Amino acid sequence: MKPDKGIQRRPDGSIDTDHYMTHGRNMRAEQVLNMTAALASRATARRLRMAISAGIARIAPGGPTGTDPTAGK
Repeated sequence: MKPDKGIQRRPDGSIDTDHYMTHGRNMRAEQVLNMTAALASRATARRLRMAISAGIARIAPGGPTGTDPTAGK
């Protein structure tokens, strides 16, 4: 059986899940930006894109940020 060359792999041969998670995050961000641009006025769309981009950049490296309201209970 030939290896599938369409799948992004790590040097050890395992599937590179980080690559696909990043790709999915970028695709979702692009969809959100396209929707806000289509629904909002030009100035509002620009502000929304800046806010969304800042939020995506903040949570992208390590996942969601903030405190867990159930922590300590």
